[in-house]
Order: sequence, then structure tokens, then C-alpha cells
Amino acid sequence: MYARVHYLLLPRNVNLTLTHPLTVLADPVIWDELRADVDVAISIAQDELRAAAAVGHGMDGVEADVRAGIHARPSLSNLHIHIISQDFRSPALKNAKHYLSFTTPFFIPFDFIPALKLYNSDNGVDVEGVEREVRVREEGLRGELRCVGCGEGFGRGFVRLKRHLEGCSGVMKGGIKRARRPSDD
Repeated sequence: MYARVHYLLLPRNVNLTLTHPLTVLADPVIWDELRADVDVAISIAQDELRAAAAVGHGMDGVEADVRAGIHARPSLSNLHIHIISQDFRSPALKNAKHYLSFTTPFFIPFDFIPALKLYNSDNGVDVEGVEREVRVREEGLRGELRCVGCGEGFGRGFVRLKRHLEGCSGVMKGGIKRARRPSDD
């Protein structure tokens, strides 16, 4: 758990579970089937953050910013979708790679997957396209650390970033400013 709220949504279809998530979710039928589950999980996560704020667990003013998505190259073999709050305040967040895996293009937002156009109704999933997408997105894991709340850069100074996240007013207020990403060009 790398943030206050971090869930894994694991679809139960045994025929899909050991397949790369982009290969599975590129199929619009499967993506549509999972959309409702993702929405429910996001809603539950937002409710949990609001409840924490209501009882004074250091979340005053947080607007429950929660994202759903997948990693370009997952470390867990079973198909899973991350539902994660954007505060990144957790003792379990112990290294730069973990942080970068959720704050760079390596983390592919669930809603963005159809825009990748990795599915063709005539030929199915473009497996070569999936692998190309993964290779490009892995570059993000070698990038600079930036605060998700205010955009301040920390080079590779993970300890300084962690300390900063605890008091960053951008994170506290849910005012998440996304750093400009190479894929935004």
C-alpha cells in the first residue's frame, strides 16, 4: 500500500488472469465489462478518504483524488488494476521506483487504455503494439522525482520527496498538479 488508499481490483476470469493487462484491456468488450467495477472501487476509495478526513486523520481538505490504472510491466502476474489515492503518504512507500511507477507514464490510467488503439476488430489485439507501448513507458522509471501536489523536483532524492509529501499543501488540498510527461507532447 503506497498511499493512504491503495486497492487492487483482480478480475476473476481465469482465462485472462495470467495475460498482460494491456493485452486484455485493449479489447473494448473486456474494458467495458470492467468499467463498472473500476467505478465502484474508485467510489469506495473516495469514501474512505472522506471518512478519514471527517475523523481528523490528517486529511483535512483532501478532495479524494483517486486514480485507477495498470503498470506497463506489472510485477504481479495476475491481472490487476490499481485503485490508488494520490497522496502517496504511506510507510510502505520505500523507494523511488515505487513512487515513479504511479506518477509517470509507466502507470497507465484505466480511462486512457482505449485511446492507445491497441485493438483492431479485424485482427484483435496488436501484441507488437503492446510490447512497444511497454518499452516506451518503462523509461519513466528512470526519471526525476516530482511531487504530485506541487510539481517540485527532487532529482533522485527520495527521502527529501517523502518528507516534502507529508507537508505539501498541494497534496493536502487534493490540488494534484501533474508534471508534464513525455507522452503529453
